[in-house]
Amino acid sequence: MVDPPLLSVHEIRTVDEVPVRLHTAHLGTRLAAAAVDLAVQLVLWGALLAALGGAVSELGRGSQGWFTAAAGVVGLLVLWAYPTVFELAWSGQTPGKRALALRVVRQDGGAVGLPASLVRNLLRVADLFPGFGGLGIVTALLDTHGRRIGDLAAGTLVVHEPGPAAAPATGLAREDLLPAAWTPRRLRAALGADGLGLVAETLARHQGLAPERQGPVLAAVADRVVQDLGGRPEHVSDPVLLASVLARSRR
Repeated sequence: MVDPPLLSVHEIRTVDEVPVRLHTAHLGTRLAAAAVDLAVQLVLWGALLAALGGAVSELGRGSQGWFTAAAGVVGLLVLWAYPTVFELAWSGQTPGKRALALRVVRQDGGAVGLPASLVRNLLRVADLFPGFGGLGIVTALLDTHGRRIGDLAAGTLVVHEPGPAAAPATGLAREDLLPAAWTPRRLRAALGADGLGLVAETLARHQGLAPERQGPVLAAVADRVVQDLGGRPEHVSDPVLLASVLARSRR
């Protein structure tokens, strides 16, 4: 696979010592995703304020002070709860990151959890100091993998989803053969970015291996997928299993 231009590569090794490359997002892409998220947050905040205003109006005169205080609290909740809730519900993605095909992962490639998500999002206030994201932008520009302060503290990366290199192999996909319990969300959470990256790399590269190595490599990766998910479907070959898992995880 040819590395996409302008992207840094963070290489990790699986428990089987198979190298997996995660392509970290550069600042411009992250800012574009942040702009999408900001637009969604403003719409959400406006809707909540409208509902709050209707409730406060029922209280009559003298409730303006309560409305102002409540509006500030709602704004803070939207600012900090929004990214954490989405990152946990969508396995490291917010609407903005999903639109730009980005995902937050741990530095070992695993799915981001509650502690890491809370740390990286609570420290947004440090990234914004002294205003308009100045310190966060400088930190991201200086860091090899474009991490802001919150990412450095939480041990997280923002990476691109596995690219189109495995697209020819996904023609083998037969999602109807996978267990219904293997939902896209479960696949992303159980396998993480390193597991899905390993699947994508294997599908993209296995035909370049010596013929006697192709089968064992496919079998080893398929066994890892089944171990993480449980309950291997019957009568499904290793390449079809891997291609189907990759295709469903991207839904």
